Amino acid sequence: MKQLAIVFGCIALFSSCKKETTWVGDWTFPIVDDTLTLNSLVEDSIVYDDNGTTHIRFEESLYKSAVSELITIPDTTVSADISLDVDSYTVQPGSSLYHQFDMVLDLDPVQLTSFKVKSGILKYKARNVIPTNTTFKAEFPYSDKNGATLIASPVASPGTSANPSFITGQVDISGFTFETMGEMQDSINSVFSKLKITTDPAGPPVTITRYDTLYFEVTLEDVVLEAANGFFGNEVIQQSVSTDADFFKNIPSGSFDLSAISLSLSIKNGVDAPAQFKLISLEAIDQNGTSTTLQTSLLNQWMSLDPAQINGTDIDPGIATVVLNEQNSSIIDLIEAKAVTVEADYEVQFNPVAYTLQNEFIENSFIELALEGDVPVNMQLSSLVIDDTLELNVSTIDFSTIEEASLDIIVSNEFEIDATGTFVWLDQYYQPLAISPKTMTIKSADYGTLLNGVLTCETVNSLFFTQEELQLMLGAVYLRLICTLNTGTVETPTFINVPIDAKIGVKAQVKVKKRHHV
Repeated sequence: MKQLAIVFGCIALFSSCKKETTWVGDWTFPIVDDTLTLNSLVEDSIVYDDNGTTHIRFEESLYKSAVSELITIPDTTVSADISLDVDSYTVQPGSSLYHQFDMVLDLDPVQLTSFKVKSGILKYKARNVIPTNTTFKAEFPYSDKNGATLIASPVASPGTSANPSFITGQVDISGFTFETMGEMQDSINSVFSKLKITTDPAGPPVTITRYDTLYFEVTLEDVVLEAANGFFGNEVIQQSVSTDADFFKNIPSGSFDLSAISLSLSIKNGVDAPAQFKLISLEAIDQNGTSTTLQTSLLNQWMSLDPAQINGTDIDPGIATVVLNEQNSSIIDLIEAKAVTVEADYEVQFNPVAYTLQNEFIENSFIELALEGDVPVNMQLSSLVIDDTLELNVSTIDFSTIEEASLDIIVSNEFEIDATGTFVWLDQYYQPLAISPKTMTIKSADYGTLLNGVLTCETVNSLFFTQEELQLMLGAVYLRLICTLNTGTVETPTFINVPIDAKIGVKAQVKVKKRHHV
């Protein structure tokens, strides 16, 4: 019993003497494992090998328009007054009157033989002067959607000439195809329809006279075409476009030997119709609004544009191209202008020579103005910059218990030239955080060893953060790495060899001293 009391006394003693224990431990958190390649130079670019020379090929759309925006169906209304040419007539229940008409579309000089509706409505309005329920059935026999013709059958309540009844409504005609060659299939731009007016089969006999006039109208409204066939006219279509261009923005920040650059401006024809194309002007506008205009004898010259080859839903467009280089134009001046906006004026004309009803376009048909380039990379370079954004993984780090932290960067360089890496921390909206950009020197591959058959040099560096910066890192989602290859100046560029698959590998880990409590 005495021994038990001593044990309890010891327990109480130790309990009363317990103190909070704190220590600091070293922890490591990997946050980045990614690579930068030459594809980062220009968006949507392709790096390829041409007989041992590395090239960057890119294509950038300046303007792309669906052909349905160029060929439109105007809102069109057709109406009819229907009456009997007799003094008086008793109409039996279920009796019918018939009428037919062509809805002529004002499309000149376009002449359509058929079209398919992407979206649009058919509105109708009927006036009934027969004193019984009356059905106005409008049918378009040369229409089709999944094997069915377009029919609108509104029923008007009883009316008289003194007090007629009216009914209005609309039908969604999306997906319908219409032949536009009239009742006898021998005309153009003409949508044929039939009207059948029927009195209520269960109603009473009614009497009407020559002065009782029924009325019916239909309107095609807000029609957007999905496809069409016929003659698309030969008017000259003028287009003015203004757009951002990544190539013009990116290249000046790290210039190639611009005399080796050849650009082409292409017009792509997604219509099965012969055409011609004319470039009127091309301008590069910098961030200050200063405009640099392309000078070349190739302006205002018509070029033939082959018709597209359409097979089902597949389109092989016809293409006309203006090739611009230092010998035939001032394209270098446009590139060096560091444009943020590119503007172009051009003209397109379908059927410039012959008349044919064989023109065709489908839903995917388009007219596109594109900028294309093919740039050899194994050449003189000046301050070439590879810029990319990498995703971070810092969600597992509790910065509230961190006493100090450093960012360990391991960079593997396969370019045979030194570089400077600048690291910028970004939030979820890709905006920079108030953390001072960190920089490090990246050694050339010449200082490294063969790694998987590629000469590679690894550079390790530690970047340190203040307590304020550590708290800001809670909002970091992305890490932007701006890698400037030390390729001399514009006046004295350096020739380097660039392997086809050259890359800069980046691994980063945060080393922290964490405070622990027990």
